[in-house]
Amino acid sequence: MKELQESFRADGSPLAWTVAVKREWTLSSVFEHFGAVRSPRHFGGSAISGDGRTVVVAMWEDEIVRQGDRVTYQSRFGPALKGNSKRISLQWIAHIEWAMAHCDGRINVVILTAEDAQAHPRIIRSCYPDDGLVMKITRFDAKTGCFEARSV
Repeated sequence: MKELQESFRADGSPLAWTVAVKREWTLSSVFEHFGAVRSPRHFGGSAISGDGRTVVVAMWEDEIVRQGDRVTYQSRFGPALKGNSKRISLQWIAHIEWAMAHCDGRINVVILTAEDAQAHPRIIRSCYPDDGLVMKITRFDAKTGCFEARSV
């Protein structure tokens, strides 16, 4: 799918119209976009790049609060893609702990939209990488997997 996007100069005047291709993202492709690969064995909502310098975490769009330039996140359900396997939770916890220990708590963000925001567990309607959003974990509960983060 293609759409027109207008580019602007710093003073706000129009610069040019360009054609942008809208991409349909899969959960695997959004993690790969950041250089991280999800485990093929189970349905995980986080991943670490091969060099260990990037941690990517999926976040539900309705749990992200944007106020001007400031963005905060507070998970309500623990791992965003919680399943029946305890391995998912353990992997999620390990990835968050890795980010805190090796990446100064910084994480790249995959945005998830739910088919029904009130459901638990939720079903993903769509997902996409947010290239302009890097967050820092400010609180983490290793027992539940719930965490809070703010934009950096």
